[in-house]
Amino acid sequence: MGYRRHDPPTPLLIGYDPAVDLPKDHLARLVEMVVNEAVPAPEKQEGPGQPGYDPRLCIKVLIYGYSTGVRSSRGLEKHCDESLPYLYLTRGDGPSYRTLCSARTDYSELLEECWTALFAVASGSGMRRLGRIVVDSCKLRSNSSSEMTLEQDEYGQVRKALEDILSEAVVIDAREDREGYAGETKTGREVDRCQMRDIVRKVRSALRKQNNSEQCGEEESACEKPALTSQMLGRVKNAISAIDEAECEGRKHLCLTDPDARMMHGGREKRVNECHSFEVAIDRDCGLLVANDVTDAGNDNARLEPLIEAARCNEPCGVLAADGDSGYFKTESVLKLSSEGIDLCVPDSTTACELHNGMAVGSLRRRGGISLEYDKENDLYRCLHGNLLTHRWSKGESGMAKKQYKACRSCKGCPSYCECIVRQDGKPVKSKYKCILYRERCEEVEAVLHRFNEPEHRQRYKERGSIVETVFGFIRGTLGYGRWLLRGSEKVKNEGKLIALGYQFRKVALNWAGA
Repeated sequence: MGYRRHDPPTPLLIGYDPAVDLPKDHLARLVEMVVNEAVPAPEKQEGPGQPGYDPRLCIKVLIYGYSTGVRSSRGLEKHCDESLPYLYLTRGDGPSYRTLCSARTDYSELLEECWTALFAVASGSGMRRLGRIVVDSCKLRSNSSSEMTLEQDEYGQVRKALEDILSEAVVIDAREDREGYAGETKTGREVDRCQMRDIVRKVRSALRKQNNSEQCGEEESACEKPALTSQMLGRVKNAISAIDEAECEGRKHLCLTDPDARMMHGGREKRVNECHSFEVAIDRDCGLLVANDVTDAGNDNARLEPLIEAARCNEPCGVLAADGDSGYFKTESVLKLSSEGIDLCVPDSTTACELHNGMAVGSLRRRGGISLEYDKENDLYRCLHGNLLTHRWSKGESGMAKKQYKACRSCKGCPSYCECIVRQDGKPVKSKYKCILYRERCEEVEAVLHRFNEPEHRQRYKERGSIVETVFGFIRGTLGYGRWLLRGSEKVKNEGKLIALGYQFRKVALNWAGA
Protein backbone atom coordinates (compact mmCIF):
# COMPACT_ATOMS: atom_id res chain seq x y z
CA MET A 1 0.00 0.00 0.00
CA GLY A 2 1.42 3.38 -1.02
CA TYR A 3 1.31 6.75 0.63
CA ARG A 4 -0.70 9.84 -0.10
CA ARG A 5 0.99 12.33 -2.42
CA HIS A 6 3.10 15.01 -0.78
CA ASP A 7 4.17 17.26 -3.63
CA PRO A 8 6.36 20.36 -3.24
CA PRO A 9 4.41 23.49 -2.30
CA THR A 10 3.04 25.21 -5.40
CA PRO A 11 0.48 27.99 -5.89
CA LEU A 12 -3.07 26.64 -5.88
CA LEU A 13 -5.41 27.33 -8.75
CA ILE A 14 -7.96 28.63 -6.29
CA GLY A 15 -6.86 30.22 -3.00
CA TYR A 16 -8.19 29.24 0.39
CA ASP A 17 -11.52 30.81 1.31
CA PRO A 18 -11.95 30.65 5.12
CA ALA A 19 -15.70 31.17 4.89
CA VAL A 20 -15.96 28.05 2.70
CA ASP A 21 -13.10 25.87 3.94
CA LEU A 22 -13.81 26.08 7.69
CA PRO A 23 -16.11 23.28 8.91
CA LYS A 24 -19.65 24.36 9.67
CA ASP A 25 -19.28 23.38 13.33
CA HIS A 26 -15.91 25.07 13.84
CA LEU A 27 -15.35 27.01 17.06
CA ALA A 28 -14.50 30.16 15.10
CA ARG A 29 -18.00 30.19 13.61
CA LEU A 30 -19.53 30.08 17.09
CA VAL A 31 -17.32 32.98 18.19
CA GLU A 32 -18.30 34.92 15.07
CA MET A 33 -22.01 34.35 15.66
CA VAL A 34 -22.06 35.19 19.38
CA VAL A 35 -19.93 38.34 19.12
CA ASN A 36 -21.95 39.69 16.19
CA GLU A 37 -25.18 39.14 18.13
CA ALA A 38 -23.91 40.56 21.41
CA VAL A 39 -21.82 43.55 20.31
CA PRO A 40 -23.50 46.20 18.16
CA ALA A 41 -21.66 47.69 15.21
CA PRO A 42 -19.75 50.83 16.27
CA GLU A 43 -20.86 54.22 15.06
CA LYS A 44 -18.73 55.96 12.49
CA GLN A 45 -16.55 58.65 14.01
CA GLU A 46 -15.50 61.70 12.03
CA GLY A 47 -12.05 63.13 12.54
CA PRO A 48 -8.45 63.05 11.37
CA GLY A 49 -6.29 59.97 11.34
CA GLN A 50 -6.65 56.41 10.11
CA PRO A 51 -9.85 54.55 11.03
CA GLY A 52 -9.50 52.21 14.00
CA TYR A 53 -10.29 48.51 14.11
CA ASP A 54 -13.86 47.43 14.74
CA PRO A 55 -14.10 46.38 18.43
CA ARG A 56 -15.88 43.20 17.34
CA LEU A 57 -12.82 42.11 15.35
CA CYS A 58 -10.47 42.48 18.32
CA ILE A 59 -12.90 40.73 20.67
CA LYS A 60 -13.26 37.79 18.28
CA VAL A 61 -9.49 37.38 18.06
CA LEU A 62 -9.05 37.57 21.84
CA ILE A 63 -11.88 35.15 22.65
CA TYR A 64 -10.78 32.61 20.07
CA GLY A 65 -7.17 32.94 21.20
CA TYR A 66 -7.99 32.42 24.87
CA SER A 67 -10.24 29.49 23.92
CA THR A 68 -7.40 27.71 22.13
CA GLY A 69 -4.51 28.49 24.48
CA VAL A 70 -3.03 31.49 22.64
CA ARG A 71 -2.99 34.71 24.66
CA SER A 72 0.33 36.31 23.69
CA SER A 73 -0.47 39.45 21.70
CA ARG A 74 2.44 38.84 19.32
CA GLY A 75 1.34 35.23 18.90
CA LEU A 76 -2.19 36.39 18.10
CA GLU A 77 -0.85 38.88 15.55
CA LYS A 78 1.10 36.08 13.87
CA HIS A 79 -1.93 33.79 13.77
CA CYS A 80 -4.01 36.56 12.18
CA ASP A 81 -1.66 36.36 9.17
CA GLU A 82 -1.23 32.59 8.99
CA SER A 83 -4.11 30.68 10.59
CA LEU A 84 -7.34 29.96 8.73
CA PRO A 85 -9.74 30.51 11.68
CA TYR A 86 -8.12 33.87 12.44
CA LEU A 87 -8.29 34.86 8.78
CA TYR A 88 -11.99 34.01 8.91
CA LEU A 89 -12.53 36.19 11.99
CA THR A 90 -10.43 39.15 10.75
CA ARG A 91 -11.37 38.96 7.03
CA GLY A 92 -7.64 39.07 6.34
CA ASP A 93 -7.20 42.45 8.06
CA GLY A 94 -5.40 41.46 11.27
CA PRO A 95 -4.66 44.00 14.02
CA SER A 96 -1.21 44.59 15.46
CA TYR A 97 -0.18 43.27 18.84
CA ARG A 98 -0.39 46.78 20.31
CA THR A 99 -4.04 47.03 19.29
CA LEU A 100 -4.77 43.64 20.85
CA CYS A 101 -3.01 44.66 24.07
CA SER A 102 -5.22 47.73 24.35
CA ALA A 103 -8.38 45.80 23.48
CA ARG A 104 -7.68 43.26 26.21
CA THR A 105 -8.16 45.94 28.89
CA ASP A 106 -10.50 48.44 27.17
CA TYR A 107 -13.48 46.26 26.22
CA SER A 108 -14.55 44.91 29.60
CA GLU A 109 -18.23 45.80 29.14
CA LEU A 110 -18.35 44.25 25.67
CA LEU A 111 -16.89 41.02 27.06
CA GLU A 112 -19.73 40.97 29.60
CA GLU A 113 -22.23 41.25 26.75
CA CYS A 114 -20.64 38.24 25.04
CA TRP A 115 -20.75 36.32 28.34
CA THR A 116 -24.49 36.97 28.67
CA ALA A 117 -25.28 36.21 25.03
CA LEU A 118 -23.56 32.83 25.25
CA PHE A 119 -26.17 31.60 27.75
CA ALA A 120 -28.90 31.99 25.12
CA VAL A 121 -26.90 29.84 22.69
CA ALA A 122 -26.33 27.25 25.42
CA SER A 123 -30.04 27.09 26.24
CA GLY A 124 -30.85 26.63 22.56
CA SER A 125 -28.40 23.73 22.45
CA GLY A 126 -30.15 21.91 25.30
CA MET A 127 -27.86 22.93 28.17
CA ARG A 128 -30.30 23.56 31.02
CA ARG A 129 -29.32 25.41 34.19
CA LEU A 130 -31.26 24.17 37.23
CA GLY A 131 -29.87 26.41 39.95
CA ARG A 132 -27.52 23.92 41.61
CA ILE A 133 -24.01 25.33 41.70
CA VAL A 134 -20.53 24.41 42.92
CA VAL A 135 -18.06 27.12 43.95
CA ASP A 136 -14.28 27.00 44.18
CA SER A 137 -11.19 29.09 43.53
CA CYS A 138 -7.75 28.63 42.05
CA LYS A 139 -4.67 30.64 42.99
CA LEU A 140 -2.77 31.65 39.84
CA ARG A 141 0.66 33.25 40.15
CA SER A 142 0.96 36.91 39.32
CA ASN A 143 3.19 38.10 36.51
CA SER A 144 5.92 39.26 38.85
CA SER A 145 9.42 38.34 39.90
CA SER A 146 10.10 36.89 43.32
CA GLU A 147 13.16 39.15 43.45
CA MET A 148 10.86 42.18 43.47
CA THR A 149 8.93 40.98 46.53
CA LEU A 150 9.88 43.03 49.57
CA GLU A 151 9.69 41.86 53.14
CA GLN A 152 8.34 44.07 55.88
CA ASP A 153 11.76 44.98 57.28
CA GLU A 154 12.87 46.21 53.83
CA TYR A 155 10.09 48.78 53.38
CA GLY A 156 11.95 51.64 55.08
CA GLN A 157 15.25 51.22 53.24
CA VAL A 158 13.64 50.84 49.82
CA ARG A 159 11.38 53.85 50.39
CA LYS A 160 14.39 55.95 51.41
CA ALA A 161 16.27 54.92 48.26
CA LEU A 162 13.26 55.79 46.10
CA GLU A 163 12.76 59.15 47.83
CA ASP A 164 16.45 59.96 47.28
CA ILE A 165 15.96 59.33 43.56
CA LEU A 166 12.96 61.68 43.48
CA SER A 167 14.85 64.35 45.43
CA GLU A 168 17.78 64.13 43.02
CA ALA A 169 15.41 64.39 40.05
CA VAL A 170 13.82 67.54 41.54
CA VAL A 171 17.27 69.13 42.01
CA ILE A 172 18.25 68.32 38.41
CA ASP A 173 14.97 69.74 37.06
CA ALA A 174 15.41 72.94 39.05
CA ARG A 175 18.98 73.37 37.80
CA GLU A 176 17.92 72.81 34.19
CA ASP A 177 15.08 75.31 34.56
CA ARG A 178 17.57 77.85 35.90
CA GLU A 179 20.58 77.20 33.68
CA GLY A 180 19.05 75.44 30.71
CA TYR A 181 19.48 71.89 29.48
CA ALA A 182 23.18 71.10 29.23
CA GLY A 183 22.72 68.24 26.80
CA GLU A 184 24.12 64.74 27.01
CA THR A 185 27.76 63.72 27.12
CA LYS A 186 28.69 61.16 24.47
CA THR A 187 31.32 58.79 25.80
CA GLY A 188 31.04 56.09 23.17
CA ARG A 189 29.67 53.70 25.77
CA GLU A 190 25.98 53.16 26.34
CA VAL A 191 24.76 53.87 29.89
CA ASP A 192 22.20 51.39 31.18
CA ARG A 193 18.79 52.71 32.08
CA CYS A 194 17.70 52.68 35.70
CA GLN A 195 15.55 49.66 36.57
CA MET A 196 13.51 49.00 39.69
CA ARG A 197 15.30 45.69 40.25
CA ASP A 198 18.64 47.52 40.35
CA ILE A 199 17.35 49.75 43.15
CA VAL A 200 16.13 46.76 45.16
CA ARG A 201 19.42 44.90 44.63
CA LYS A 202 21.38 47.94 45.76
CA VAL A 203 19.31 48.28 48.95
CA ARG A 204 19.67 44.59 49.79
CA SER A 205 23.40 44.74 49.16
CA ALA A 206 23.66 47.71 51.51
CA LEU A 207 21.72 45.83 54.18
CA ARG A 208 24.08 42.87 53.93
CA LYS A 209 27.12 45.12 54.21
CA GLN A 210 25.77 47.71 56.64
CA ASN A 211 28.58 46.91 59.11
CA ASN A 212 31.19 47.91 56.51
CA SER A 213 30.03 51.36 55.41
CA GLU A 214 33.41 52.38 53.99
CA GLN A 215 33.44 49.46 51.57
CA CYS A 216 29.90 50.30 50.49
CA GLY A 217 30.89 53.90 49.84
CA GLU A 218 33.86 52.88 47.69
CA GLU A 219 31.68 50.58 45.59
CA GLU A 220 29.03 53.25 45.07
CA SER A 221 31.58 55.85 43.94
CA ALA A 222 33.09 53.41 41.45
CA CYS A 223 29.74 52.66 39.85
CA GLU A 224 28.28 54.92 37.21
CA LYS A 225 24.73 56.03 37.92
CA PRO A 226 22.21 54.70 35.40
CA ALA A 227 20.03 57.03 33.35
CA LEU A 228 16.60 57.81 34.86
CA THR A 229 13.76 57.99 32.31
CA SER A 230 10.41 59.72 32.79
CA GLN A 231 8.69 56.32 32.71
CA MET A 232 10.94 55.07 35.49
CA LEU A 233 10.24 58.22 37.49
CA GLY A 234 6.53 57.39 37.39
CA ARG A 235 7.25 53.85 38.56
CA VAL A 236 9.27 55.19 41.48
CA LYS A 237 6.33 57.35 42.61
CA ASN A 238 3.93 54.41 42.32
CA ALA A 239 6.32 52.20 44.30
CA ILE A 240 6.46 54.72 47.16
CA SER A 241 2.65 54.86 47.26
CA ALA A 242 2.47 51.05 47.27
CA ILE A 243 4.93 50.81 50.19
CA ASP A 244 2.93 53.37 52.19
CA GLU A 245 -0.29 51.44 51.56
CA ALA A 246 1.32 48.13 52.52
CA GLU A 247 2.56 49.61 55.79
CA CYS A 248 -0.89 50.99 56.62
CA GLU A 249 -2.45 47.57 56.01
CA GLY A 250 0.27 45.80 57.99
CA ARG A 251 1.20 43.47 55.14
CA LYS A 252 4.33 41.38 55.56
CA HIS A 253 5.17 41.27 51.84
CA LEU A 254 4.83 43.60 48.87
CA CYS A 255 5.58 42.98 45.21
CA LEU A 256 6.66 46.17 43.44
CA THR A 257 5.89 44.88 39.94
CA ASP A 258 2.29 43.97 40.90
CA PRO A 259 1.35 45.67 44.19
CA ASP A 260 -2.21 44.29 44.01
CA ALA A 261 -1.03 40.68 44.23
CA ARG A 262 -1.08 38.93 47.60
CA MET A 263 0.81 36.06 49.16
CA MET A 264 -1.35 32.93 48.78
CA HIS A 265 -0.82 29.22 49.27
CA GLY A 266 -1.94 27.01 46.43
CA GLY A 267 -1.31 25.95 42.89
CA ARG A 268 0.37 22.83 41.65
CA GLU A 269 3.63 23.67 43.42
CA LYS A 270 1.91 23.98 46.84
CA ARG A 271 4.08 26.99 47.63
CA VAL A 272 3.33 30.46 48.92
CA ASN A 273 3.64 32.93 46.04
CA GLU A 274 2.31 36.29 44.92
CA CYS A 275 -1.05 35.38 43.38
CA HIS A 276 -4.50 36.52 42.34
CA SER A 277 -7.41 34.22 43.15
CA PHE A 278 -9.58 33.10 40.20
CA GLU A 279 -12.96 31.95 41.55
CA VAL A 280 -15.86 30.37 39.70
CA ALA A 281 -19.37 29.08 40.24
CA ILE A 282 -20.34 26.21 37.95
CA ASP A 283 -23.78 24.72 37.33
CA ARG A 284 -23.46 21.08 38.33
CA ASP A 285 -26.14 19.90 35.85
CA CYS A 286 -24.80 21.33 32.58
CA GLY A 287 -21.21 22.27 33.48
CA LEU A 288 -21.53 25.94 32.51
CA LEU A 289 -19.89 28.72 34.47
CA VAL A 290 -22.56 30.97 35.95
CA ALA A 291 -20.19 33.33 37.78
CA ASN A 292 -16.50 34.19 37.83
CA ASP A 293 -14.34 36.80 39.48
CA VAL A 294 -10.75 37.61 40.38
CA THR A 295 -9.97 38.70 43.94
CA ASP A 296 -6.93 39.42 46.07
CA ALA A 297 -8.36 37.62 49.12
CA GLY A 298 -6.04 34.98 50.51
CA ASN A 299 -8.89 32.83 51.86
CA ASP A 300 -12.42 32.18 50.65
CA ASN A 301 -14.38 32.62 53.91
CA ALA A 302 -16.01 35.86 52.79
CA ARG A 303 -16.54 34.87 49.14
CA LEU A 304 -19.52 32.49 49.37
CA GLU A 305 -22.23 35.16 49.42
CA PRO A 306 -20.76 37.29 46.57
CA LEU A 307 -20.40 34.23 44.33
CA ILE A 308 -23.96 33.07 44.98
CA GLU A 309 -25.26 36.60 44.39
CA ALA A 310 -23.42 36.77 41.05
CA ALA A 311 -24.67 33.30 40.07
CA ARG A 312 -28.29 34.34 40.69
CA CYS A 313 -28.10 36.71 37.72
CA ASN A 314 -27.30 33.82 35.34
CA GLU A 315 -29.52 31.08 36.79
CA PRO A 316 -33.07 31.21 35.33
CA CYS A 317 -34.66 29.75 38.49
CA GLY A 318 -32.22 31.32 40.95
CA VAL A 319 -29.71 29.49 43.12
CA LEU A 320 -31.40 26.56 44.87
CA ALA A 321 -28.34 24.65 46.11
CA ALA A 322 -24.65 25.45 46.53
CA ASP A 323 -21.68 23.19 47.25
CA GLY A 324 -18.21 24.25 48.38
CA ASP A 325 -15.20 23.11 50.36
CA SER A 326 -14.45 24.04 53.95
CA GLY A 327 -12.63 27.19 52.86
CA TYR A 328 -16.00 28.81 52.11
CA PHE A 329 -17.46 28.09 55.54
CA LYS A 330 -18.35 31.19 57.52
CA THR A 331 -20.91 31.01 60.30
CA GLU A 332 -22.85 34.15 59.40
CA SER A 333 -22.93 33.42 55.67
CA VAL A 334 -23.88 29.75 56.02
CA LEU A 335 -26.73 30.43 58.45
CA LYS A 336 -28.00 33.40 56.44
CA LEU A 337 -28.07 31.50 53.15
CA SER A 338 -29.67 28.47 54.82
CA SER A 339 -32.42 30.69 56.22
CA GLU A 340 -33.06 31.97 52.68
CA GLY A 341 -33.88 28.43 51.58
CA ILE A 342 -30.61 27.58 49.78
CA ASP A 343 -29.56 23.96 50.21
CA LEU A 344 -25.92 24.25 51.29
CA CYS A 345 -23.27 21.55 51.30
CA VAL A 346 -20.35 23.44 52.86
CA PRO A 347 -18.58 21.82 55.85
CA ASP A 348 -16.32 23.48 58.36
CA SER A 349 -12.68 22.42 58.63
CA THR A 350 -13.31 19.82 61.36
CA THR A 351 -16.24 18.25 59.51
CA ALA A 352 -14.21 18.14 56.28
CA CYS A 353 -11.48 16.23 58.12
CA GLU A 354 -14.07 13.78 59.45
CA LEU A 355 -15.51 13.26 55.97
CA HIS A 356 -12.04 12.68 54.54
CA ASN A 357 -11.35 9.97 57.13
CA GLY A 358 -14.80 8.38 56.83
CA MET A 359 -15.79 9.28 60.39
CA ALA A 360 -19.15 10.34 61.74
CA VAL A 361 -19.70 14.08 62.09
CA GLY A 362 -18.70 15.21 65.59
CA SER A 363 -16.15 12.46 66.20
CA LEU A 364 -13.22 14.85 66.47
CA ARG A 365 -14.92 17.23 68.89
CA ARG A 366 -14.51 16.63 72.57
CA ARG A 367 -17.64 15.90 74.50
CA GLY A 368 -18.31 15.24 78.16
CA GLY A 369 -21.15 13.85 80.20
CA ILE A 370 -20.81 16.36 83.05
CA SER A 371 -22.90 19.52 82.83
CA LEU A 372 -21.21 22.88 83.45
CA GLU A 373 -22.72 26.08 84.80
CA TYR A 374 -21.95 29.26 82.86
CA ASP A 375 -21.34 32.52 84.73
CA LYS A 376 -22.20 35.21 82.20
CA GLU A 377 -21.04 38.10 84.41
CA ASN A 378 -17.52 36.70 84.84
CA ASP A 379 -17.45 34.82 81.52
CA LEU A 380 -16.45 31.45 82.99
CA TYR A 381 -17.77 27.94 83.60
CA ARG A 382 -18.09 26.10 86.94
CA CYS A 383 -18.03 22.33 87.22
CA LEU A 384 -19.80 20.26 89.90
CA HIS A 385 -16.54 19.78 91.81
CA GLY A 386 -15.70 23.47 92.12
CA ASN A 387 -13.16 23.82 89.32
CA LEU A 388 -13.36 27.01 87.24
CA LEU A 389 -12.94 27.12 83.44
CA THR A 390 -11.82 30.62 82.49
CA HIS A 391 -11.64 32.26 79.08
CA ARG A 392 -8.18 31.83 77.50
CA TRP A 393 -8.39 33.03 73.89
CA SER A 394 -10.77 34.05 71.12
CA LYS A 395 -10.30 33.61 67.38
CA GLY A 396 -12.34 34.68 64.40
CA GLU A 397 -10.49 32.70 61.74
CA SER A 398 -11.66 29.70 59.68
CA GLY A 399 -15.04 31.32 59.13
CA MET A 400 -16.29 31.10 62.72
CA ALA A 401 -15.81 32.77 66.09
CA LYS A 402 -14.17 30.48 68.64
CA LYS A 403 -13.54 30.89 72.36
CA GLN A 404 -11.58 28.48 74.53
CA TYR A 405 -12.20 27.95 78.22
CA LYS A 406 -9.66 25.98 80.26
CA ALA A 407 -9.72 24.64 83.82
CA CYS A 408 -7.70 26.61 86.36
CA ARG A 409 -6.43 23.52 88.18
CA SER A 410 -5.64 20.00 87.06
CA CYS A 411 -8.51 17.57 86.68
CA LYS A 412 -6.35 14.54 87.49
CA GLY A 413 -7.75 12.72 90.50
CA CYS A 414 -11.26 14.13 90.02
CA PRO A 415 -13.90 11.37 90.46
CA SER A 416 -15.59 12.48 87.21
CA TYR A 417 -12.38 12.69 85.14
CA CYS A 418 -13.07 9.68 82.89
CA GLU A 419 -16.65 10.76 82.31
CA CYS A 420 -15.89 14.43 81.79
CA ILE A 421 -12.81 14.38 79.55
CA VAL A 422 -13.63 11.94 76.75
CA ARG A 423 -13.74 11.75 72.96
CA GLN A 424 -16.46 10.09 70.97
CA ASP A 425 -13.97 8.31 68.70
CA GLY A 426 -12.75 6.30 71.71
CA LYS A 427 -9.18 7.59 71.64
CA PRO A 428 -7.56 8.25 75.04
CA VAL A 429 -7.24 11.82 76.25
CA LYS A 430 -3.93 12.81 77.82
CA SER A 431 -4.97 16.29 78.88
CA LYS A 432 -4.85 17.15 82.58
CA TYR A 433 -7.14 20.13 82.18
CA LYS A 434 -10.72 20.28 81.01
CA CYS A 435 -11.06 22.48 77.91
CA ILE A 436 -14.16 23.75 76.14
CA LEU A 437 -14.12 25.19 72.64
CA TYR A 438 -17.18 27.39 72.35
CA ARG A 439 -18.38 28.28 68.87
CA GLU A 440 -20.66 31.18 68.08
CA ARG A 441 -24.26 30.08 67.39
CA CYS A 442 -23.13 26.53 68.05
CA GLU A 443 -26.56 24.85 68.03
CA GLU A 444 -27.57 26.37 64.69
CA VAL A 445 -24.25 25.40 63.12
CA GLU A 446 -24.49 21.85 64.46
CA ALA A 447 -27.93 21.49 62.87
CA VAL A 448 -26.49 22.46 59.47
CA LEU A 449 -23.43 20.21 59.79
CA HIS A 450 -25.44 17.24 61.09
CA ARG A 451 -26.71 16.69 57.53
CA PHE A 452 -23.28 15.34 56.59
CA ASN A 453 -24.18 12.16 58.45
CA GLU A 454 -26.64 11.43 55.63
CA PRO A 455 -25.12 9.22 52.87
CA GLU A 456 -26.64 11.36 50.11
CA HIS A 457 -25.13 14.53 51.55
CA ARG A 458 -21.72 12.89 51.88
CA GLN A 459 -21.85 11.66 48.28
CA ARG A 460 -22.84 15.12 47.09
CA TYR A 461 -19.81 16.62 48.82
CA LYS A 462 -17.57 13.93 47.36
CA GLU A 463 -18.76 14.68 43.80
CA ARG A 464 -18.13 18.41 44.24
CA GLY A 465 -14.40 18.09 43.52
CA SER A 466 -14.72 16.26 40.21
CA ILE A 467 -17.26 18.81 38.96
CA VAL A 468 -15.42 22.05 39.65
CA GLU A 469 -11.80 20.89 39.48
CA THR A 470 -12.39 20.00 35.83
CA VAL A 471 -12.55 23.72 35.10
CA PHE A 472 -9.18 24.45 36.69
CA GLY A 473 -7.66 21.32 35.16
CA PHE A 474 -8.74 22.50 31.71
CA ILE A 475 -7.41 26.02 32.32
CA ARG A 476 -4.05 24.85 33.66
CA GLY A 477 -3.49 21.62 31.76
CA THR A 478 -5.20 22.04 28.39
CA LEU A 479 -4.93 25.80 27.86
CA GLY A 480 -1.65 26.10 29.78
CA TYR A 481 -2.60 29.13 31.87
CA GLY A 482 -0.51 28.68 35.01
CA ARG A 483 -0.06 32.37 35.79
CA TRP A 484 -1.54 35.73 34.88
CA LEU A 485 -0.23 37.64 31.91
CA LEU A 486 -1.33 41.12 33.04
CA ARG A 487 -0.60 43.11 36.19
CA GLY A 488 -2.86 45.09 38.48
CA SER A 489 -6.23 44.00 39.84
CA GLU A 490 -8.35 45.71 37.17
CA LYS A 491 -6.36 44.31 34.26
CA VAL A 492 -6.25 40.86 35.85
CA LYS A 493 -10.05 40.97 36.24
CA ASN A 494 -10.35 41.56 32.49
CA GLU A 495 -8.04 38.65 31.78
CA GLY A 496 -10.13 36.52 34.14
CA LYS A 497 -13.18 37.30 32.01
CA LEU A 498 -11.33 36.17 28.88
CA ILE A 499 -10.21 32.93 30.55
CA ALA A 500 -13.78 32.24 31.69
CA LEU A 501 -15.08 33.00 28.18
CA GLY A 502 -12.47 30.66 26.73
CA TYR A 503 -13.71 27.77 28.87
CA GLN A 504 -17.36 28.68 28.28
CA PHE A 505 -17.04 28.77 24.49
CA ARG A 506 -15.28 25.41 24.43
CA LYS A 507 -18.01 23.93 26.64
CA VAL A 508 -20.90 25.33 24.60
CA ALA A 509 -19.24 24.44 21.28
CA LEU A 510 -19.57 20.71 22.03
CA ASN A 511 -23.36 20.89 22.28
CA TRP A 512 -23.74 23.61 19.65
CA ALA A 513 -21.89 21.52 17.07
CA GLY A 514 -24.12 18.53 17.76
CA ALA A 515 -27.27 20.61 17.54
